[in-house]
Amino acid sequence: MRKVRWNDGLNEAAIAEKYSPSVRLNNIIHPQPERDYLYFTMRMKQMKPQVPAHFEHNYQHLLNCMKLAGLQPKTIELYSHGVRRAGGYFDYQIDELTKLQLTDYFVHIIDTLSWSALKHDLYGLKFYYAKVLDKPWPGADLVKPPKSLTLPDIITVPQAQQIFMATRVLSYRVFFFTIDSLGLRLGEGLRLQIGDIDADRMRMQVRNATKSRRL
Repeated sequence: MRKVRWNDGLNEAAIAEKYSPSVRLNNIIHPQPERDYLYFTMRMKQMKPQVPAHFEHNYQHLLNCMKLAGLQPKTIELYSHGVRRAGGYFDYQIDELTKLQLTDYFVHIIDTLSWSALKHDLYGLKFYYAKVLDKPWPGADLVKPPKSLTLPDIITVPQAQQIFMATRVLSYRVFFFTIDSLGLRLGEGLRLQIGDIDADRMRMQVRNATKSRRL
């Protein structure tokens, strides 16, 4: 297809009527670079999906409810992202979803992403229906993610000693020794503070740990 030029005798309205948006965006050549930039910017704004105010309002309410429920920041990020992803899929009309719609959506997520992404979307939408809409969840008993048991990689004592000796920065060596000897996860070790150490009772508090476990 030959390129369409602004000086072909067609004004912008005529070009818009004669050519589809994709053809206009990909094939129109402007005589001046600044006109090309302005046209491209205009088309990108027109092609960018507009999020309805109603969805944005409910989304902000969702974030507030998650904070008040005591969810961790990472959990809030994953759940809220799942809700926005579902919103984009359903043209931001997610307040009256049916079981059939959810079935098609979750199959799409499995085919294009993963079970992990599906769980985030599922839990986010269930929270949205329960706390924001105050409605029963329409997808009850619809999804049952497979249970997978993965064992953590456990290093031997000689391997741990090799890591300690290979670490030249003293502060890093102390950190690795601490998380190994206490059996901490990486995030738990990074959140340790001096106040968490109870030297009298030889115990240590682990912040934001699963089931508030303490050492």
